[in-house]
Amino acid sequence: MRIPTLRIWFGKKASAASPPKDRSQVRVGIPKVLNIWSTHQFWVGFLTALGIAPENIVFSSDTSEEQYREYGKGRGTVDCCYPVKCMSGHYGELIFGQKKKLDILLSPMIYSLPSFLRGHVLDTLTCTRVMAGPENIKAGFLKERDVFAENGIRYVSPFVSLGEPEKVPKQLYL
Repeated sequence: MRIPTLRIWFGKKASAASPPKDRSQVRVGIPKVLNIWSTHQFWVGFLTALGIAPENIVFSSDTSEEQYREYGKGRGTVDCCYPVKCMSGHYGELIFGQKKKLDILLSPMIYSLPSFLRGHVLDTLTCTRVMAGPENIKAGFLKERDVFAENGIRYVSPFVSLGEPEKVPKQLYL
């Protein structure tokens, strides 16, 4: 049995949409955490289809204690699990640790994921804490002041049901 991937799940459909505006200079940062990282190929494909140059899609580094201490300490908002707390270090690194500034920080809230068990289980939902993690950590960067605005970064966090491909185009229409 071949294991389905996001590419297989979503198929390769031609689009009749108009050519994208010139977005080749836009820099997008994506935290390398949890479900966001496990679906990173989808996000790279999505952004390049929008005209973002692949070299301008930046991921944070691997999770480390140093990353959290330098960039994320004190940014948590509510009592959350350790994996979600780690996200603050990734956000901080993307905001403060880049040589070239970002234009957008993309941190999608992933509600469901594709699964080869579809049809055999009730649903394929993600952990609710992980799903809401991007908004939780965002709040930590807005506590005292708007860190995103101060650094000229647009924060984008779409709610996406990757386990239901027919819904994704409407969910990603930003």
